[in-house]
Amino acid sequence: MDELANTDLLRITKSHLCIDTIQQLIQSGDLIMRTGIDFTSQALKQFCQTDPTYSHCGIVLKENDSFFVYHAIGGETNPNQTLQREWLPVFCDGNSCNAVGIFRFIMDSTTLSREKEFIKKKYADHLLFDMSFDLKTDNKMYCSEFVAKTLIYAFQNNQLLDTTFVQQYAYFAPDNIFKNKNCTEIHRFNYSSK
Repeated sequence: MDELANTDLLRITKSHLCIDTIQQLIQSGDLIMRTGIDFTSQALKQFCQTDPTYSHCGIVLKENDSFFVYHAIGGETNPNQTLQREWLPVFCDGNSCNAVGIFRFIMDSTTLSREKEFIKKKYADHLLFDMSFDLKTDNKMYCSEFVAKTLIYAFQNNQLLDTTFVQQYAYFAPDNIFKNKNCTEIHRFNYSSK
């Protein structure tokens, strides 16, 4: 087996071991971050100004006995370009990513209900992925915009999260969310480390 194939196998094996722990730690309403193994993910990490660990994010909801991640994603993996509902073990699988992090905003039951309401409405409306990364529109959103606007709606607080600027262009990067003072890091999993 060549070195690259061995590295891939180790990453995938480690991810499968971590997924059990992830499912034990995670709660409905938690944020989940990941970094893919593809070039696009590595490039998107650079949008983060304080912690470029993650390139993609979603929100976890428990439905019956399973956890699902709601996340806005474009590209080949989502040709419909609509908001995805993905089973947590698939979202965290090492076949497509090498790092996962769980983060939590403490919510009372009313805030959590508003969060679920927002997510379910956007999912039912087939929210489209925003290839323009334009914060001014609400009919299309990119991943961290979806997470940020969900939290802003849930907490009823437009000042909850900071944006990052490049020239005069404002955007939400994953680290604007998981490095927020109101957000607690639950655990980080790096499938590439020993």
